[in-house]
Amino acid sequence: MDEWVRYMNVVASLLKPGAACEFGDYVHRYYNARDEPIDEDWQSLQVFKAVAKRKGFDMDCGNTIADYAHDLKFTDIKQHHFKIPATRWMVDTNPETFRMGYNNELTESLLHQNVMKRMLQGTEYGDEEIKIFQDEFIGKLEATRHERYFPFVVTTARKPQ
Repeated sequence: MDEWVRYMNVVASLLKPGAACEFGDYVHRYYNARDEPIDEDWQSLQVFKAVAKRKGFDMDCGNTIADYAHDLKFTDIKQHHFKIPATRWMVDTNPETFRMGYNNELTESLLHQNVMKRMLQGTEYGDEEIKIFQDEFIGKLEATRHERYFPFVVTTARKPQ
């Protein structure tokens, strides 16, 4: 989604005064079991995020939705943070994440390969460079699969009275 403010304006126009709404999205960062970021040296991810930003995508939208809601004069803004595991490794501490972890095990590599290719095509990066970025990214995902998660943030807010 590249037009969060516009989207939220549409949502606000559909709500009665005082009505609540909920938005949710990812924060595109990867963390280990100790809640430390692990993706700072992933060149492929840095390139992906830079191109996404140039194209108008907010790769931190899970966090910034609250800012957008505030700018649109929503009230009672609250955020709830969830850890979405890359695999089923959190099942003992967060059993509610089992299905999401299992789904990520099955789909994450293919999803990221396709999303990265679509984002980078038509930019300064050619097919060979895109393939190198894809391979590096998939390698990083595989190397960290047993203790890696990414945040998902649910933001609730109310339309002003």
